[in-house]
Amino acid sequence: MKYAFSEKESKLGEFIPSFIQKSEEINISQVTRSEKNAPFYDYKDWRRKGTGKVILKSRFEIILREFLKSNPDLKLKDDKRLFDWGQKLAIFNLQKGKCKKCGKTIRINEAEFHHKEPWSEGGQTTVKNGEMYCPEHHPR
Repeated sequence: MKYAFSEKESKLGEFIPSFIQKSEEINISQVTRSEKNAPFYDYKDWRRKGTGKVILKSRFEIILREFLKSNPDLKLKDDKRLFDWGQKLAIFNLQKGKCKKCGKTIRINEAEFHHKEPWSEGGQTTVKNGEMYCPEHHPR
């Protein structure tokens, strides 16, 4: 997924059951589709059609669209996950070839590079957000 979620900040786990519950409360044979109930109505309508690939994708897209509307400040992940050679070299030189944790001198080809703010939580792949560790101390 291209959106950054931290375990602490993720509201998706709360949003999905609430959304599904609201869609279950709509009786599509008795209620007409309106702007107010459209996402719940559409989700329920797709749900009664079965579980094929297109149907599941449509249901997922409805939930995702509504979740993003209710969480407009959600950060996008950086498209670039790994540090490139130039960034690694800059981080290596900034840290004077020493592990961030233990201070042991290491060779650049043995070094492991890490995001200070985790990439999965929206941290950018930049020299400013990078740190270098020896293999024993790289945070996992």
